Amino acid sequence: MKKIVLALMILLIFASSSSAQPLMNGLGFAFQNKDFKTVKMALFQEETASNTANTANTTEKNAQKKLSGLFVIAGYEYVLKVTMFETINLEADLFESSAKAWVTGNSEQQKKEELPVPLGHVSLTLSQPDPTSSVITGSLRLNDEQVSSVSGEFDLYLNDITRKNKKADLKQKSLK
Repeated sequence: MKKIVLALMILLIFASSSSAQPLMNGLGFAFQNKDFKTVKMALFQEETASNTANTANTTEKNAQKKLSGLFVIAGYEYVLKVTMFETINLEADLFESSAKAWVTGNSEQQKKEELPVPLGHVSLTLSQPDPTSSVITGSLRLNDEQVSSVSGEFDLYLNDITRKNKKADLKQKSLK
């Protein structure tokens, strides 16, 4: 029940941000030898307007693109801070969910002297074994002292559900 509530909360958080565009959504497993954990991952691109040039009567606004994401393994939520993103590759550090304000750029949190320490790192690659489906594979290193059950090195295998979500959105829009 706890996992269902957590999943619904994550969906509501991402659904509430209207300017967020889903880049990559994955659902699958993290394997550690013969053991496995369930994994959910969501990566979003948010566009925020910022004033860059202020002339006499005009203010020029440029849209800045910022990547943010969540990574859930065995029901434990972590925030992704993307260090490298290309069309098919992603590198990101994992932070505990209380570090979300710092990772997403909240200025109050950034003023603190102590920066959060990453608990892990994830490397992902998007591949398309056939034209109708794509998968996300990669590796995860995680060292969470508070949750020893999800610590260690994992091989990641996720179904890319980004396209399914986009197709469902297009169907709903066409029905309206």
